[in-house]
Amino acid sequence: MIRTVDFSTIDLFGRVSALGNHHKKYLLNIEKNFDALVSLIDAKHLFDQFRLLRFSSDPAREMRLIKNFIKDRETLLEMLGCYYSLQFLLMNIKALDVLQMDLSSPTDRYDNYHRFLIRTGIDFRLLSGAYMSVLLDLFLPEQKRPDFVVCCVGTRVDQDDIDLGVIDRGIADRALITKAFGLLNHEMLKNASQLHFHLSEHVGRSGYSASIDEYHELLDKEIQDFVILSEMLNAVPILGQQSIFNQFKSEILERYYYHPATDNKYHEGCLRGLLGEIRDLIMKEPPENILIPKRDALRMLKATVFAIKTWKGIERNTTLEVLDVLIKTDLSNREDYLRIHRALTFFETFRFLYQLFVVQEEEIHLDEDHASDNLQKVALAMGYNDKSYAPAYAQMITHYQDLQETARHGAERLVYQIKRHLNKITIFNEITRVDNISGNAHHEPINIAKEFIIRSSFFRGTRFWDDVFELLDHEDTVLLNRFISDFVTLPKDQMTSLIKTYVYWGRQSPYSLISMITIITRHRPAMAESDFVRQFLNEFICGFEGTHENISRMCHILNFAPQMINNFLALLNEKQLDRLIKMIDRPLWGPDINLLQNNLISLCRLYKNSSYYFQRFVQRVFNSYADYISTLNNEHKFAQIADGLLRNLDNFDTISEKIERLGDYYDFEFLRLGLKAINGGSFESVNKQFTIFSDNYIQILFDLCRTEVSKEMEKNIPETKDLLAVFAAGGHARSQSFDDDYDLIILLNSEDRKMLEFANRIILKMNKHIIRRSIMTHYRFADRFKNYVTTFGNLKEFFSNPDEYAFIDMSQLLGSRMIVGSAHFKSAFDTEIVQTYIYNRKDDFIRSLKSEIFSRREYQKNIDSLDIKECPGGLRDMENFLFILKARYAIVTPISGTLFKELISVVPKQKNSLIALKQNYYFLKHVRDLYHLMVSDSDNLGGEFLEPLIEPLNKSRNLNMESADDLLTRLKSNFAENVKLIDEILDLLELG
Repeated sequence: MIRTVDFSTIDLFGRVSALGNHHKKYLLNIEKNFDALVSLIDAKHLFDQFRLLRFSSDPAREMRLIKNFIKDRETLLEMLGCYYSLQFLLMNIKALDVLQMDLSSPTDRYDNYHRFLIRTGIDFRLLSGAYMSVLLDLFLPEQKRPDFVVCCVGTRVDQDDIDLGVIDRGIADRALITKAFGLLNHEMLKNASQLHFHLSEHVGRSGYSASIDEYHELLDKEIQDFVILSEMLNAVPILGQQSIFNQFKSEILERYYYHPATDNKYHEGCLRGLLGEIRDLIMKEPPENILIPKRDALRMLKATVFAIKTWKGIERNTTLEVLDVLIKTDLSNREDYLRIHRALTFFETFRFLYQLFVVQEEEIHLDEDHASDNLQKVALAMGYNDKSYAPAYAQMITHYQDLQETARHGAERLVYQIKRHLNKITIFNEITRVDNISGNAHHEPINIAKEFIIRSSFFRGTRFWDDVFELLDHEDTVLLNRFISDFVTLPKDQMTSLIKTYVYWGRQSPYSLISMITIITRHRPAMAESDFVRQFLNEFICGFEGTHENISRMCHILNFAPQMINNFLALLNEKQLDRLIKMIDRPLWGPDINLLQNNLISLCRLYKNSSYYFQRFVQRVFNSYADYISTLNNEHKFAQIADGLLRNLDNFDTISEKIERLGDYYDFEFLRLGLKAINGGSFESVNKQFTIFSDNYIQILFDLCRTEVSKEMEKNIPETKDLLAVFAAGGHARSQSFDDDYDLIILLNSEDRKMLEFANRIILKMNKHIIRRSIMTHYRFADRFKNYVTTFGNLKEFFSNPDEYAFIDMSQLLGSRMIVGSAHFKSAFDTEIVQTYIYNRKDDFIRSLKSEIFSRREYQKNIDSLDIKECPGGLRDMENFLFILKARYAIVTPISGTLFKELISVVPKQKNSLIALKQNYYFLKHVRDLYHLMVSDSDNLGGEFLEPLIEPLNKSRNLNMESADDLLTRLKSNFAENVKLIDEILDLLELG
């Protein structure tokens, strides 16, 4: 054989070696059959009819030439497969070369990507369509061929698989079509790209095709899901009878487009399906170390463009072609279209090139070996170059992340426009406009709760109902009140049945159902405890199954609408929370979901293991700062945020804003330290930090309120100098955490009326803001002297002629701790009040306290309860005992670890007993703190509620209690030991 042309494939093989290993399939096919193919062409003298080593502009003609001169079926299939493999590789090499040439010019990078994608998509569809056409001629010859049309319903440039929809005339010829497409699928899988027939398989009763009648049967009564809609709207005929496609377009596709002044129910369903998919994708938080172009941007962008395509009636096939039209015609949204165009071309090019150079998979793990080498190949092909500050692939990943945000924000803005269009054309307008639902003399009023669920049945499978629920969420609540009324006035069995129907409807879109429930309870808080809402919650939670899809949806709601999910969880009772935790605490694959799953589980457990008292702080913080739910498991990050809130106060202009943010700081710190305590954090550390932030709050609040009062008075503002101070009494004075009240003593060392009025106004403002933190403020002496502020004169007069209860007031002063005030004031207070009226009269004071201890014990004998504060050996006994020692030895230090050290130094013989009392005292305080946080803000401990306290106590104190009974035994032993030690010390020191 004499060759006039060098048909060497060495250069081609060298170029392809730089591509991914999946191209070896094509190389092996060429190695096996290329020489034979050349020989056969040579034997027929047809060299001038082929472009074997350049991409052919007419592959169908050349494949038909091969089919004409090879009669053996197996040989023909091998030679066609070889030809396709050769042309496929040449096509991709050509595409890369042209892209590099374009990128070397000064033209816009994204325009070059656009041309690359359009050109490569056309070439691939030309080649693959020609191959499938010739194969079908072989498997289903024209003379035997029934009517059908083959539509490409996927992305034109995708080479990893080809999505097809086959439309036939009916079931009569289905077996023949199915057999032919089965053979076609086999050859395509072996030599080209795998075929997918998802659309036809979903719609048709059997085989690889479906008839127009079957589309009617499936779609006339229901809109179905997003996947079917998107594939149908993307359908482009590539083989077969155009007339069938025209009929399909007229009867099926056209109704999904907007037509003014007609019934747009199908168009509405299409939009609800697409918007639901877009919203779900926007919800998803991209994982840190995985790139998934389809999920990160492409599906969201394409769905957005498809939705606008059906609204605007744009007759174009590909997403890029539709965008071209929109950029030129919809000028009001042009900037958003341009942003989406840049993102779409980048992600589509990136995905194509990664699958070309590396592997045909969707997920790219950045922490895998050779990930940077693989991405470097893609980056260089996309026109990036290494710079001194970053290699090419790092620059590309930065752009990837930036354009991901661009895609998300662009889609969100366009969704807003689509939603406005949906509001105008929805069939639900008839039941959401109050003037339409009241009824008249000729028509019964509409029950909108029932009518909504009836009408929504057509849209089953769609997940977008934001437009409807925004109407329910309207401030005037007219529609919401009518909706609730129509629900709850139904007979009980009908209401129960309707609730079940709503929950079943909401299984597809838990976001919508949760949104509806939280809207109701936000506008009508009293409904939270109603049978109506309780039934809804119970039905939803009991029916919730722990599938990967359900868990993922809940996790993405947390990411997208953290405030809503926080409000929803706050409605659940302990039993419901327990079931929800069991359902979502299951192994899931994917780091993006795992992080959200952990946060969701932590939030559920927080509500399950929290008292109503602590839940108020959880709700307040996460309603104001819902995004910080993501830091729930990061105590260090939580602390940084709280510190930032405090440091940021001075950046606000008005005092009211500063006070508001100061309250946020208090709530945030309360929540942070409550979480730390519940998770078994150090008791000493929690108490120390709690005291610091509480003092910060009071000190700054005092300064801000003082400034505000001064501005209000404008002139004649009295100077208090060092004559005014704020003291903490009670638990706060003893650095006790998580109390539900504040005991404050406001002292003024002056009898000046103006100064007293000024101080009272400051405290009145402080009180208003403290109450907003769910804290009751008690002002010691306020009832006695009819003022928030007590003067030294008041105290001196009272203690000069004390009544029988004066020792209680003295103990409050003795146990107080100054928060606001000067050293000069503290010195005057200690000298003029404490020394004069307590230390100098300590015998009477001690006698009264000792009597109080024993009388309380006698009283508690007849009470069958476990009051950690009031029972014998409880916190009250221990604190009164410590007040006795403080008075006896004239110690000014508040009750604290430091006080115990000072007591040991003055009565060293009681060291062991004092150490035991200290340990018992702080153990009781620890139990009390946890009980307040996890069970109730009551001091009366219920033995059946102690179980949740075991884990944090064991962890914090390195104990090994196993049950509530163990804790109860330990508490009773603790109380008994305290009584014994207190009595021994009092007797030995002959006090009282």
